[in-house]
Amino acid sequence: MSVHLLWGEDDFLLREAALEIVGDVQPRELDGSAWQGGELSDLATPSLFGERRALVVTDCKALPDHAVAELRAFLTDPPEDAPLVLCAT
Repeated sequence: MSVHLLWGEDDFLLREAALEIVGDVQPRELDGSAWQGGELSDLATPSLFGERRALVVTDCKALPDHAVAELRAFLTDPPEDAPLVLCAT
């Protein structure tokens, strides 16, 4: 599965672990409080140039309700080749 939940007490260590999970992919990074809507669409649609995609969301405790609803829908069938890493402190 390409979805990971990391939790701990140190934001820096969580981010380092998230970057290790995505490997050589340059992820889009997003603070949970900055979620606008539609952030998962990049992961769900294939890239025009074939590059791999990843999304790292930090401070997941700050996700707004509409973000949680989007994540719930996304998690029913996440793409295998686009990692999503959720970090919570």
